[in-house]
Amino acid sequence: MAIDFPSEIEGVRIFDTNSYRRLAHNASDEEAVRRATDLVASERGNHIQAIASPVVLLELLAHLGDPVDPSYANCKAAVCAAERHCRMALDSGGTHIAIAPSTDLQLCISLTGEWPEALVHNDDLIRAIALRVSEDPSEQALGGFREDLREVSRLAAETERTFSEGTERYLMDNVEKSAREMGFDGGRADLRRAFLAYLDTPQAFEQTAEAHVLRAQDNLSLEDTPEVLGEKARFVADGFAVGIGLYLQLVKKIVESNWDLTQGKGANLLWDMQVAFLIGRDHTFADRPCAVVTGDRAIVSAAVAAGLGDAILDYGDYRSQLAEGEAA
Repeated sequence: MAIDFPSEIEGVRIFDTNSYRRLAHNASDEEAVRRATDLVASERGNHIQAIASPVVLLELLAHLGDPVDPSYANCKAAVCAAERHCRMALDSGGTHIAIAPSTDLQLCISLTGEWPEALVHNDDLIRAIALRVSEDPSEQALGGFREDLREVSRLAAETERTFSEGTERYLMDNVEKSAREMGFDGGRADLRRAFLAYLDTPQAFEQTAEAHVLRAQDNLSLEDTPEVLGEKARFVADGFAVGIGLYLQLVKKIVESNWDLTQGKGANLLWDMQVAFLIGRDHTFADRPCAVVTGDRAIVSAAVAAGLGDAILDYGDYRSQLAEGEAA
């Protein structure tokens, strides 16, 4: 669903997960909403509207399946803050959480202008659950649909597991094959160095972009000629350079160190990459320029490498800028 902004809105902001967790740090649900309300007032004074990333909402909701989760209270308060922060009025009356398309949907829209129903449904489902939590975050209310929240937790965990195992297995099994196909010969260490060198080439960037185009084609049930596929891959490589760059950073880290994504917080990079796809040279919402509020070093590094450092705002710096804008 396209977003119809009020005419006075000139810019759009999207918070990452940690930004909402900082906003709700050590706050009750009510206090988190109050903080978000104050933030909205500051943003309106600067002609800014926030919208939510479905991936960010999913990452927060994933902690609500089990009340003993160490992050439970903070993430619940953060969901309440996110709803208030991204609240917009509906023409039909009432309000909803304004959201950006998730990565797969965003790719489909950018490449063809189409909104696959299944992808729209997934985003709307996450939004609906977040709205339900924010409407009544009491334990009695959440207990009434706890199984739905557990299902969200299972979905997030399964997505992380599939991403971790699949990425690692694909990379480790194909490093040598890819290097040999490039004409390199020698021991495994030499081949690995050759593959790492390849990852710094435009060809690797475009090949990764092509993989994202193919995923969009699957969602759209489309099949392009090699020429059209190449054109679309170049479009994605340019328009989604931050997300592609972050993926290649991950590939390098795995190849260099045999990093096990299934351990520690490695799988969290899945969510970081989804957020990174919101950063682009020409990314706008209803012609309003968009910036992502995040302090994640990997995202910042990928944005700077793509020449898009201005599209990233540190949470603390952003709050200070808002205050300065109101005082001006």
